[in-house]
Amino acid sequence: MSITLTTGSTLAVAKVYGASIAFSTITNASDAVITTSSAHSVVVGEYVEVLSGWGRLNNRIARAKT
Repeated sequence: MSITLTTGSTLAVAKVYGASIAFSTITNASDAVITTSSAHSVVVGEYVEVLSGWGRLNNRIARAKT
């Protein structure tokens, strides 16, 4: 779960982490699309932490939409 505070800070709390899932591409659209390089078990509505070499995206929490 993650929330954004009125100060602009984001707070995320994880109960459990699953196995890492590699992805090969991600779009820069308002609803980003990630292409995974292998099978995954992410379901709609699930929260994921994105670890990336792109500083503004690294360690961000995202929610799977489709």
